Formats: sequence, C-alpha cells, structure tokens
Amino acid sequence: MPAQTYLVNSPVQLVDDIVTNLIASTRLPISQVTFSPANLIAMMQDEQQTTVTDLIKKVREDYWLTNFDTQIVTGVYSYPMPPRCAAGALRDFVFVDASGNEIQVAHLSPDQLKNPNYFAYRPAWQGQGIFLQNDTLNLWPTTFNNSSYKIRQKYDRRPNALTSYGNCMQLTNRSVAGNTLTFAGSPPFVNGQKIDLISITGQFTSQGDDLLISTVVGAVVTLDASTPVTASMTIGSWACPAGLTCVPQMPAEAYPLLLARGMLRVAAALQNSNLFSVASKMAEDTAAKLLSMITPRVESSPQKFVNKNNIGGPYLGAYYR
Repeated sequence: MPAQTYLVNSPVQLVDDIVTNLIASTRLPISQVTFSPANLIAMMQDEQQTTVTDLIKKVREDYWLTNFDTQIVTGVYSYPMPPRCAAGALRDFVFVDASGNEIQVAHLSPDQLKNPNYFAYRPAWQGQGIFLQNDTLNLWPTTFNNSSYKIRQKYDRRPNALTSYGNCMQLTNRSVAGNTLTFAGSPPFVNGQKIDLISITGQFTSQGDDLLISTVVGAVVTLDASTPVTASMTIGSWACPAGLTCVPQMPAEAYPLLLARGMLRVAAALQNSNLFSVASKMAEDTAAKLLSMITPRVESSPQKFVNKNNIGGPYLGAYYR
C-alpha cells in the first residue's frame, strides 16, 4: 500500500502550512514579491490578535485561563500583573492560604480608598480589598498584614505571536535532573536567549514561558537554574523564541477562520473586490461554524455558589458552601 502524502507538516497545521494554504487560496503566484511569507504571517498575526482571539474569548474565556501566584511580603502593598495578560485584563483575583484554599477578596474602586467619617467609623480591615492602578494590584489598607497569603490572579494568557517553524525546533528528549532539552539537530538558539515550549496537543498551551538558556552545545540546551526543566515538558513540543509560536495557540477548528481572515487582508491590500467578497463569505461561514462547535464547551451548566466568605468573614477560611 503506497505511503500517504499530507499537505501539512504535522497532524496539526503549523503557521507555514496555513501560509501555503493562504497563497493557494488567494491564487498568489509563487514567484510574486508583493507578499513574502513573513508579510503573510504578520497579517495573520494581526487577525489572531484581534478578530479570532476576540471571537473565542467572547464565548469561551476559559481557553487561555491561567493562574499567576505571588507571595505577599510584609510591608509590600503593590504587586505586578501577569506579564502576558491579554488586554491588561483579569478574570478574577483571590487570596490563597498555606493549604491552597482560595479566599475571596473585594475589588475596590479608587473612590473606596478612604475611611468613613468619624461618626460612621468602622475598622479598616472590614473594607480590606485590592484596587488596580496601571499594571499593578494594590492592597488596601496598608496597615493590614497578609503575609501568610498569596495573591492569585486569574487571567487570559495572550496567545503567542505567530512565526515560521524555521525559528523553532521540536523536543526529542529532556532531563529534569540535568536541566537539559535535547533536539534532533543544532537548535536556532543562543546562550542567554529565552524560549517558550509549546505543546503539540490540546489547545497548544505553553509548557514553559521565558525559559532562560544557559548554554547551547550541539543539540543540547541547558537551562538556567531559575527556569528548570519540569516533568510536564513533553517530547515533540516546539521550542520557540519567547513570545512566539509556530503552532497557533487556539482550537485547531479555528484555523480555517484564521485562513479566511488572512485572505481578507490580502484581498484588501490587492484591492481585489472579487476576492474580498469570497473571503468575506468564507470568514462569516467559518466564524459561525466555530461558534457552534465551542458553544457550549461543556453541555452542563456550571454550578453557582452564592454563600462565599471573604477575609474577615464568619469562618476565616476557604469558601464556605
């Protein structure tokens, strides 16, 4: 039986495969110099960052949901937001105690950052909470000590920007004890560079962000002790420059929409009204089909808990349900 031939480089399309499909779908000649593959990737990245990501986030915020934990330090009342927080927005923040229990904390507005007048005085701890200012979370009041807790910020991690797989390489082995990553050949990385490790399964999430390379010797990369190799890093994952990925970090069913939106960008740049009309219909159709597939993600509805305690509440512990 003859070997089967696939039009993609892996079971899941890589960025370069979508570019090839984009060139074929828009009938751009292979010899054309108007759009380089880098130009087409940049166009698709714009569409991923706006239209596609926004569409998915509107109906299924949990695709990129990530926790960012920071230990509270005595006397420190301002803490940074996650560095890859999409649109600088958070889904929620809570305190986490030593046992890992999440404890509700109030989200305050700047108008609440004051004590009531003398005749309506209440202890400041009863108004304890967190307010946002620029890219920081700030504890209030500053007289309260929360050093036994962590702040957990729940946020949508921004999908990595698209890049060619020529800038990345697949993992063939890894050693937790040796803190090393091994590839099939010499990887396109240098000492002191940071990389991300992107899974090839599920929703192509990151298995490690900003991994700092200590040394590169042949096909072996040794990471700095500050960013250790973990058991969750799987063989076959793609190592890419930090913030980049050759596998779009979205459901694979969204790839046709990314293609259609790329076709729209090409048609607009070429001022080709016929191509723009066809691409518009494709984008509308693929968007509708994608929404029907991801809504709902789970058939049953999540259970709602309404009796939740917070810091200073009657039980001084985790959610009481």
